Amino acid sequence: MLYTTENILKIDADVIVNPVNTTGLLTAGLSKAIVTRYPGAYRSYLGALATGRLRVGKVHLYQPRKGRAVLSLPTKRSVWKQGTLAYVEAGLQDFAHRYNSLGIHSIAFPMLGCGHAGLDWDQVKPLMEHHLKPLKNIEITISTYQPLTETDHKE
Repeated sequence: MLYTTENILKIDADVIVNPVNTTGLLTAGLSKAIVTRYPGAYRSYLGALATGRLRVGKVHLYQPRKGRAVLSLPTKRSVWKQGTLAYVEAGLQDFAHRYNSLGIHSIAFPMLGCGHAGLDWDQVKPLMEHHLKPLKNIEITISTYQPLTETDHKE
């Protein structure tokens, strides 16, 4: 597991993690930047929400025919409410159980829930390390990049 201060959108990984809510609105922060750059990921996210495949405790992988994949991981239910450590942990547990079957070999995580979800990195970091460090045959990069403005999420 590697930590970097580089913008997650610039990290060389097959998959990037998009911290999402479960209301269908991705209008701010990193989520907005990701769906702007990968519009297919947004359509896939909405479809997964509609069918119940994406919910708190369940991740969803958007795998385009060509290019980078996006893993949606719910950190909060509502766009208007704060996230919870329990939601982050539930998503990490699902990821840890499924990454092999999803064929993920390299992935970049942001500081889950520490942007618009309002969680504290000092509490999230140990959860991420607990669930991600034991994983085998996968390159994991965690971006601690903190943009100064919304436009700083652009590559």
